[in-house]
Amino acid sequence: MDHSANLRCRHCGVTLASNLKPVEAGFKWVFDMQIDVVPSGRFAIGNGSYSGLTKDHIIVHLDDLKSLTRPPDDVGRGYGCCGYWDGHGPNLVCVCGAEIGFELSDCAAPRMAHFATTDVMLSRSDLRDAG
Repeated sequence: MDHSANLRCRHCGVTLASNLKPVEAGFKWVFDMQIDVVPSGRFAIGNGSYSGLTKDHIIVHLDDLKSLTRPPDDVGRGYGCCGYWDGHGPNLVCVCGAEIGFELSDCAAPRMAHFATTDVMLSRSDLRDAG
């Protein structure tokens, strides 16, 4: 049986991304502007090579995310000229209200979401499990 992982909120257990697999062996970190750091359907554990903020964070593709909203003060949470930045506190909020992650989607940033393991967890699931 082929297994994958679901990214879940530690505060309420809701699934934030489904059926993720670890990045493949030999994965290269690339942090160019507007380039996806990890492919869709994959996750990586940050090694701090982008910033100290991402060290040991779970990094996922933006298109894989669900069940997330924005904090009420978007402008103060790292909104750039055309997307989000991670320098001013969490800018991803679980549907339960917990501020749990950081989206990078501004034109001057690489594209990714990253989450501290104090706020999210990876749980093993069968690929047929939709979450």
